[in-house]
Amino acid sequence: MDMELMLAHMVAKQKAEDHLDFIKTNGEKGRSAMADMVEFEELEKSETNRYLTLKTEYFILCTLVQAMQEELRRMVEEKS
Repeated sequence: MDMELMLAHMVAKQKAEDHLDFIKTNGEKGRSAMADMVEFEELEKSETNRYLTLKTEYFILCTLVQAMQEELRRMVEEKS
């Protein structure tokens, strides 16, 4: 795995963890992934490579969805 891809994976994973913390603590900890995405889009407005912007957001959202699925499974198991 090249260094750029590894870094993107680590960033996406951290954003997912921050988002889960944000949700689980009613906004007291972490940061909303949606806020991160808005900030990212604002920074990328002048960027002409729309493919890269879309690919980056897709990667972050896929990582977030996976983390949310895992957390939901964990919560269901905890209730059982």
